[in-house]
Amino acid sequence: MKNIFAVRYQKEAEKVHPDGEHFITRRIDEQQSTDIDEFDHKIKALNSKVKLPIWLLVIYYVMMFLSVTFIMAIIGALQEVNLTTSFTRAPWIYIALPFTILGWAAIAIYKRTNTKKVTQGSEVKDLQKEAEQIIQNSREQLGIPDSAHKVDTLHYFYEEKDGKMKMRQGLGAQYFNIEMNAYIDEDNFYLADLTRVFTFSKKDLVSLSKIKKTVSMDVWNKKETFNSSKYIEFRIKTNSTGSLFIRSYYELILKHNDEQFSVLFPAYEGQIIQELTALSIVEDKIEE
Repeated sequence: MKNIFAVRYQKEAEKVHPDGEHFITRRIDEQQSTDIDEFDHKIKALNSKVKLPIWLLVIYYVMMFLSVTFIMAIIGALQEVNLTTSFTRAPWIYIALPFTILGWAAIAIYKRTNTKKVTQGSEVKDLQKEAEQIIQNSREQLGIPDSAHKVDTLHYFYEEKDGKMKMRQGLGAQYFNIEMNAYIDEDNFYLADLTRVFTFSKKDLVSLSKIKKTVSMDVWNKKETFNSSKYIEFRIKTNSTGSLFIRSYYELILKHNDEQFSVLFPAYEGQIIQELTALSIVEDKIEE
């Protein structure tokens, strides 16, 4: 069974092609595609303005490491001797500590001030307006209705070795969490991003299963935080790299030309997908 949004990894490939590419029925025109690429470059340029230079970032982490090390050393010494004796034995630690803390704090304040300056400037406001226009243009070209629901979908890269598929996991997350527009008409179920529309005949939809297996995804797309009251029941966790872990997901299976395909959704999208597809949910299917 193929996953609609799975992409076979090819190191030198300029463009990626999902395994379900033949389900694409509409695409944006060349000018709109160019506009999106140019906007992406503008966003990357903006992000570079709020990043610390490498040399300053190194100093920041060195100051942080030294501050913590000195504090721990002082705390350890005070467990055995009094403050005066501790200072006499290693005065340089007490002298250096204020400088490392001030250096760490100064760089942190600089970064915060610079970020605030950039994000509250006219450039960001102009980009927000441009983004709104690009989104509107894409929706009009693709025919995405205003009633479409924003849903997260799970995408991934894979490699084939010795006839077996192996998922490529990057930066700690198994899946790319991509927001798409989901909607229906009398005959079809649609999933669309800002560049293309995937069309699935309702007659091809086979089943919708809830899979009890923890998976990880790279980003959070919703306005509410993942630990807000709206999503707390899904017990989503995160780690130091920002990857998100969710204990279950939904698998939509369809059959087209005697071949089976699947689309994966995080657990919190199950209800809306069930409503749109009118499929009964197969509960608590366990995947090893």
